Amino acid sequence: MTIPYTDFHRRRIFTRRYQLRDNTLHALAWIASRREGEANATAVAKEICVSTAAVTGIIDSLEKLGYVKRTQSKANRKINLLTATKEGKRVLGMIGIQADPKEGLHPAAQQPQS
Repeated sequence: MTIPYTDFHRRRIFTRRYQLRDNTLHALAWIASRREGEANATAVAKEICVSTAAVTGIIDSLEKLGYVKRTQSKANRKINLLTATKEGKRVLGMIGIQADPKEGLHPAAQQPQS
């Protein structure tokens, strides 16, 4: 008899597989839940309660993994806008997090266990 993983264990396995720690997962989920042009490093730092210096490293790692894309703001060249890539959103879905700019963050629909 097999015992299905709880959501916690499933999330833990997938976060290790996709090289995401708690802060990077939280940052990615928050970025993915924003409309294009709403997310920047300062906003992410406030959301996940870390310094802007720390969030730079988090965003660097997300960008290196291909989960986040940086684009320079047209209004202010000092600001980089952040957008979750299709791969980043796919990984969130596999972990069990759906991020929709219209609805915010919510758990993914549970897949039936066979």
